[in-house]
Amino acid sequence: MSSPIVSISCLVYNHSRFLRECLDGFVMQKTDFPFEAIVHDDASTDGSAEIIREYAERYPEIIRPIYEKENVFSKDPSVCSREINKRIRGKYVAICEGDDYWTDPHKLQRQVDYMEAHPNCSLCFHRARVCYDDHSQADTVYPGEERKAEEFTFDALLRGNFMATNTVMYRFGAIDSSLGPLPSHIMPLDWFGHLMHAYKHDIGFLPQIMSVYRRNSGGVWWKAGESDDWALKQFVPQMRFYEKVKEYFSYDTTENEAALMRMTLLTYLRHGHWEEFRSIAETHKEAFDLALKGITLREIDQEKRIKRKLRRYRKRLRLLVGLCSILLLALAAMLAR
Repeated sequence: MSSPIVSISCLVYNHSRFLRECLDGFVMQKTDFPFEAIVHDDASTDGSAEIIREYAERYPEIIRPIYEKENVFSKDPSVCSREINKRIRGKYVAICEGDDYWTDPHKLQRQVDYMEAHPNCSLCFHRARVCYDDHSQADTVYPGEERKAEEFTFDALLRGNFMATNTVMYRFGAIDSSLGPLPSHIMPLDWFGHLMHAYKHDIGFLPQIMSVYRRNSGGVWWKAGESDDWALKQFVPQMRFYEKVKEYFSYDTTENEAALMRMTLLTYLRHGHWEEFRSIAETHKEAFDLALKGITLREIDQEKRIKRKLRRYRKRLRLLVGLCSILLLALAAMLAR
């Protein structure tokens, strides 16, 4: 087979419930060029590796597997990307993780045609349908259909990620040489990758919905910003993300860091994680100082007031129960006469 024009990057970890749908989305692509899918199994324990082997045997010209013996994402999320990047042969790289899938057989062809017609474009993306695996929320389209192509600029990307990961195609090797390597131990890694590619280049946008981005309880971003467990696990890599955005792109992330710090401090306080509280206060002093101003102090004070009220109500309840017990005993004594 001739060298592929597109290399698909696919990270897999315990995605056996969804993986066939993902891989079917690869092999159904209709293109006038060769492409490959580098499927990286990060030591799954649910049979994902067996499914990958099956597809690699059926489609050896497309599926190129990598099997890890121990999970590397948990040590550093960027390691998986680096392992795939070593094996990329395509001019372009399309992204799709094992729990997501593509719905349009012409997705790759459309994106390559666009990139070929726009040589200053370093990445392009399209709309995705976002679905919740537990059906807890209705499906949505991301980005929303009210948003126009002219809104998707690098400055807008600094303010917030508007690309679902499985919609993106990169021009491989287009990262500006003035930037450093992909940082380690950061989250969200995909957003940082978008920024590195879009820096000093154009962002392309196709309006079609050509993929499904799945929110499921096994995903890293499940309950993002909503649960205490998520906050406790993701604070350090996400704070490092903002620090690296500031370093690489000279963008002021102070407010983002303070907002993340506020959420995390309250979580630590609720769970009595005093050592972690002290550690992040020392390590991220600027964000900590800013977080303690205004809303954080009011929220902490509000929690204290609520706890004081609860203590008072408990005392009054105990007193009321005691009085009722005395009255019942007195009533019983009167009836016994």
